Amino acid sequence: MDWTAGLSPDAEQLCHWEATFDFLIKETKVRALCLYDLNRLSPPEIHSALRTHPSVRLDDEMYLNAFYEAPRILAHEPKLNGSSANSETVAALLTHLRAAPTLKPPDWP
Repeated sequence: MDWTAGLSPDAEQLCHWEATFDFLIKETKVRALCLYDLNRLSPPEIHSALRTHPSVRLDDEMYLNAFYEAPRILAHEPKLNGSSANSETVAALLTHLRAAPTLKPPDWP
């Protein structure tokens, strides 16, 4: 998230940018790792990250992300860009991810 320094995007803009980036690199051999600091970012920002990435690395494990919805977000813009997630909602999403089976290379998407 260092690329946002000085830009101060809100969670709605972040959701759009991340969903668009995923769409742009989908058919390439590019692998990108977006870093989100759970202690520094707001719950809506973390929720935007979870909604716009097909896989998530959490606690040194890689998971297929059940909350990924970037194609749907882009298809219904700007209606689905917002998030009203609070810290309890984000904690529940992360708990769900941690309970899912992990991915191992070369299965990483």
